[in-house]
Amino acid sequence: MREQILLTLVYLHHLPTFQMLGVQFWVSESTAHSQFHYWSELLQKLLPASLL
Repeated sequence: MREQILLTLVYLHHLPTFQMLGVQFWVSESTAHSQFHYWSELLQKLLPASLL
């Protein structure tokens, strides 16, 4: 779970491709994509917009 949140935060900060995220976090491109969208939706609900 911690790595999935980190993947999401790395994407938001650096805007790499999902293929590159997959390489960095040892997951497939589609897994990186689905994990990002899952956690970004949760973070949008929990955090103020200024942090995202």
